[in-house]
Amino acid sequence: MANEFSQVNPIQFFKIICDQNLHQQKLMMPTKFVEKYGENLPEVIYLETPNGEKWNLNLVKSEGKIWFDKGWNEFVEYHSLSHGHLLVFKYEQISHFKVHIFDKTTLEINYPFKKVDAQSVPNDEDLENIESRKTGCFNFTGKELVIAEKPTALERAISFKACNPSFHIIMRPSYIDSASKLYIPKEFGRKYLIDLDANNGDIHLRLLDGRVWPAKYLTRKVFINKERFEVISKGWRTFTKDNNLKVGDVCTFELFPTSTPLTFLVHIFRDSFET
Repeated sequence: MANEFSQVNPIQFFKIICDQNLHQQKLMMPTKFVEKYGENLPEVIYLETPNGEKWNLNLVKSEGKIWFDKGWNEFVEYHSLSHGHLLVFKYEQISHFKVHIFDKTTLEINYPFKKVDAQSVPNDEDLENIESRKTGCFNFTGKELVIAEKPTALERAISFKACNPSFHIIMRPSYIDSASKLYIPKEFGRKYLIDLDANNGDIHLRLLDGRVWPAKYLTRKVFINKERFEVISKGWRTFTKDNNLKVGDVCTFELFPTSTPLTFLVHIFRDSFET
């Protein structure tokens, strides 16, 4: 007899990511899905993305509800999920879900590969899976499995579509080591900040999880060519330390021009592929 997983119509549900999910660092499954299939779900499941990567997650069950819990936040950060992303889950078997991720433009994202342990030797099944992947270039030499091509932090930042005006900054030593200020790109300042009345004032740096760091915003004039430039000053060093920013990481600053005080929603893309 065919079981419930071999039926013609796949068992699927979707979830739209919102700020509350990001703040709670967990995601609740739909009630109807839990009522029908929740009893058979184990405490540990895994999500599989279209590029073949697998992510182990712990489930939490309480009062008839089930959440993706431990491991979910790592999945969110690695795929740079933010408010408005849509995820389609396909229930394959007891502990296996396939997941497709769509960004705010409704297009499916480019899936980055996780860092591969250079000391691990893949078996025949692993090699077969690698050959079948459509993105990334893999070379197997002796005892090393090397990723020859993978999205960088900057590439992931550029592919991210912010809802508001934004700019990217690659973290350099001068921004990390004893940094007290960060320069806003001149072109961005001309276009979006030129009409601000105050030459300096309070500013907020906010993350998707709701945490906020106060800082100072400065506008200075360069009299030689009569241009001005903008600086995020006091408070920037604390932000870099609290968020463990490293050289090579990329921050996307998304401006909320009507907010008071001036607020940037900061999206952090790590250069490291560790999970």
